[in-house]
Amino acid sequence: MVGEGASLGARSVCVAPVRVGRWALVAAGAVVTRDVPDFALVAGVPARRVGWVGRAGVRLVEREGEPGCWECPETGERYDEKDGELVPRV
Repeated sequence: MVGEGASLGARSVCVAPVRVGRWALVAAGAVVTRDVPDFALVAGVPARRVGWVGRAGVRLVEREGEPGCWECPETGERYDEKDGELVPRV
């Protein structure tokens, strides 16, 4: 299953059954062998998380002095990382 807003790069392969989370981004040529969390950026063979992306599809940057707080440099939207997952700040 591919969640809302998720993007799969060219020639990426998802070995069923896997779930690609909402707004996640799978790099071109990646081989997904396990579930991808919401907002995750994954790449490689097998695919591993290499970062986080926001709803704008831009890689997030961790806010200085705020561990676990991520921000979209384009929109300013902030996210909190908890237990290996990312959730938008309310």
